[in-house]
Amino acid sequence: MGCLSIVLLLFAVVYLTVAFTPTQRQFQNEALAKHNEYRSKNCVSQLTLDDQLSATAQAYAEYLANTGKFQHSGAKGLGENLYMMRGSGQITVNGIQPTKSWYDEINLYNFERQGFTSGTGHFTQVVWAGTKKLGMGIAYGNDGRSAVVVG
Repeated sequence: MGCLSIVLLLFAVVYLTVAFTPTQRQFQNEALAKHNEYRSKNCVSQLTLDDQLSATAQAYAEYLANTGKFQHSGAKGLGENLYMMRGSGQITVNGIQPTKSWYDEINLYNFERQGFTSGTGHFTQVVWAGTKKLGMGIAYGNDGRSAVVVG
């Protein structure tokens, strides 16, 4: 079974059941709050957390963590930010860390020539005015020393 088939199968499975652990839900809520804080600074509307988007993000984060891959899913019609953290021991990632990392690309953004530029795609995704819903997923590598976030 090819990579695309596996990803499509994962996406199909998540639409059958949507359940998050308390830790996953806390992570999602932290990320949502941080996204909305940054969106307020940029005068764009607040996001709402979407369980179906989060289930899709969670499934893909687990796929990446379990395979050791780090690549965009290629899902059509969805914006997608990825974040990875590695450590020498057990790590914990909260919802603020990846969101801040993505938003910090604001330092590279040219407000005089708005639009996409290399190195600012994560930032523009966080504050994209047309975005109304947020989905977030996090998974830890089998060794507990790496984490992958999909948002």
